[in-house]
Amino acid sequence: MASAADYNRPQPMSYEDQQRMAHATYVARMQRRSMPPRCNPFTILLLVMSIGMMFTGVTMTIIAHWPGATQIGENPLEIAGPVLFGIGGVLVLVSILLVYVINQRERRKFDEKLHVMVKDKM
Repeated sequence: MASAADYNRPQPMSYEDQQRMAHATYVARMQRRSMPPRCNPFTILLLVMSIGMMFTGVTMTIIAHWPGATQIGENPLEIAGPVLFGIGGVLVLVSILLVYVINQRERRKFDEKLHVMVKDKM
């Protein structure tokens, strides 16, 4: 008579089961690839703020260098505009990198769940 431990022991997969599992995994990955990248709200907010900072920095720089807009002394917009534009540019790069890292983490979780789900179905 078989014990309960014998029923819970994983059975070796046949070659056909391995092929079916590989095909199901391939199809699910292709479906996942066709999905657009997902952005979480933090990265969307960071992207919008950094693009706004870049736009503001360019506007400040243009106003500072507009002909006839020179004042006696140093114009503070000549310094603040390019600095704000640079900070915005760095934040855009950071937010794009963050979107990539988060998508890779979600893809890894998806692959792990997919592997468990396909293995349970076999």
